[in-house]
Amino acid sequence: MKNYLVVFLCVLSLFVVGYWWFHFKQEIKPEDPAVLFDRYKGSVVLIVNEFYYEITAGEVVVYYSPNAENKVFTDEEEVKQYPSLSFGTGFVMSDDGKILTNRHVVDPMNEQMGEEVATYFTDKKLWLESMVQTTADTLEHFGYYFADSTSVAEASQRPQWSYMELLMFNEQLSQELEKISSIDLAEASYNIVYQRLGIAYNDAFITEADDLQECVVIRQSDNADADLAILQTKTKELMKRPQYFFDFDDHNPNRLKDGSRNTRWDIRNPVAINDPVYMIGYNHGLSIALTNKGIQSQFTSGNVSQTGNEKRLLYTIPTLEGSSGSPIIDQWGNLVAVNFAKISNTQGFSFGVPVHVVREFYEGQ
Repeated sequence: MKNYLVVFLCVLSLFVVGYWWFHFKQEIKPEDPAVLFDRYKGSVVLIVNEFYYEITAGEVVVYYSPNAENKVFTDEEEVKQYPSLSFGTGFVMSDDGKILTNRHVVDPMNEQMGEEVATYFTDKKLWLESMVQTTADTLEHFGYYFADSTSVAEASQRPQWSYMELLMFNEQLSQELEKISSIDLAEASYNIVYQRLGIAYNDAFITEADDLQECVVIRQSDNADADLAILQTKTKELMKRPQYFFDFDDHNPNRLKDGSRNTRWDIRNPVAINDPVYMIGYNHGLSIALTNKGIQSQFTSGNVSQTGNEKRLLYTIPTLEGSSGSPIIDQWGNLVAVNFAKISNTQGFSFGVPVHVVREFYEGQ
């Protein structure tokens, strides 16, 4: 009986050791990239931003729409007829509708706006100066005209009402010129006005503006090197709840099972040179996303091409306008960066905000 017990215990020990070796020591391979795409595509949304800017400079208020033919407007009702439209990508972080993206997706201010507004005010000032001088010269001519009148009867037949109108017009122009001349654009305020800010979900049909779920901007990074913003759905609910949310956890099962074999995930150095990385996003906005099955996000891949920079991660994934705000994930589905830029007129030199910067911003640190 004792012999049987010894044999049983030996077999059981071998089984336990084998089970431990298989589950805790055997290296688990990454899933196929198609599996990652299928898991996370529902958590990535298209952002649609219809907007214009209100610019206050001293006592003067103008409106700016970068996509309009005449970019600067003095009438708000008019600029509402010519809003600008931009697209970007975001990804869902929470069940209450919080979405991470780039700051420039929700606030597309650029250097051209400042230059074009400055040009507008310069041209306006030159026009006002010319008109003030022209009306003053005309008024002077009227003065000589009435001074030559030989009688009250003759003067009464001449267009005195035109003189008064022109005088009032000259005074109006002079006052406007004084306001324009006192403007200091360095002190001007630029405020974005959203006509519509919303998201569309993967697989959804977008045929009209009402198909979008409305959002508000709840926070933008004030760090110039962290191009990040957080949106939230107005209802604090998701019209189409994804199965998975993005997070800052480590999803590599090898590290989760045995921290002694592989070092814990270093969020400041999550990837190494030439590691494969993937992007899920809406390259070029609706123009590529629209299909006969609804809008579809795209899955693109590349490799890490530069590390060691605390402010950005460089990779070879090709990107287009609309890719801004896309999540960059590694082969385990870990978030490693948020795509924000590329080197102009090139492909394969794209930049992302590193995940440790993203976490600090999202968690409010």
